[in-house]
Amino acid sequence: MGFGVTLGATVAASLVAVIAAVALLIGAAGTSAVTGTGAGTVMTAAQLENELVDNNTNELVTSAHCIPEGVRADGSGTYGCVIYFSDGDNRGATILVGPDGDWLEN
Repeated sequence: MGFGVTLGATVAASLVAVIAAVALLIGAAGTSAVTGTGAGTVMTAAQLENELVDNNTNELVTSAHCIPEGVRADGSGTYGCVIYFSDGDNRGATILVGPDGDWLEN
């Protein structure tokens, strides 16, 4: 084999390794808002569920299930939630989470 072929193969292998590393980093960044593992995450679906139960003043909310619908990497954005009450009733709610982690029902 000539020098050019060996050098070309080395460059190609290095390029593949760099592309794989970048793809891994992009994939990890994309999941941080959902899993809450990223630095600077202000909210996750699980956190919001807990806050909906813990922050109700009349203790009628027994549980909640939330899914991110339009959420940025930091966890701010729109969540769709189903809120369950102690009387057996439930209702859907759209919750907006700000970049500071504060939330309100839309």
